[in-house]
Amino acid sequence: MSIGIEATINERIKRTASFQYRWINADDVSDLSILLVIAKYLNINELEENVLLCYPVTKRCTGEDIFNAIQGYFCEKEIDWTKCCGICTDGGKSMSSCYKGLRGRIKIVVPHIT
Repeated sequence: MSIGIEATINERIKRTASFQYRWINADDVSDLSILLVIAKYLNINELEENVLLCYPVTKRCTGEDIFNAIQGYFCEKEIDWTKCCGICTDGGKSMSSCYKGLRGRIKIVVPHIT
């Protein structure tokens, strides 16, 4: 994604009252794990959905590793977790576990998330 498009999407997310994310952990043809973060938000009365992050996961793919990768991106781009109202994952154990998975880690930061 170009830097300009990424900046535009991040600015829209910062301006919106709330947004949702969908996380997908997939393997490409070279067996490299890829983390995709797709953002869904309201932009001038129109629902938009864009790929926000496509990140190679070179370490283990635990919930903590995935959370730390996303947290690092959010801190760098100054995205506020508290505006996140919902998450959706692919259902893998590293994503959906309510204690050690990504979902559990996010609920510590944003308890009201669904």
